[in-house]
Amino acid sequence: MRIKDTSTVYSYSISVCMGSFVFGYELSSFGNLNDLIIAANKWDSDLQRDQTILLLSSVLALAAIFGKIRFIQELAFIDI
Repeated sequence: MRIKDTSTVYSYSISVCMGSFVFGYELSSFGNLNDLIIAANKWDSDLQRDQTILLLSSVLALAAIFGKIRFIQELAFIDI
């Protein structure tokens, strides 16, 4: 198989890396927080609960990308 476009390789690589990050974070940290999130909020239905947890899980990877960018910007202002 010959790859004609390098942007395809980059997009696959980013997708795989973010997928493994989300999977690992879900297993280690966020999966344990589900019970706390559910206990702290009183939803009317199971559908609302499921949609909220799904939304938080989906936004996780996006927040990691923007958080890293913001962290690097803040790190540049610290005198070392």
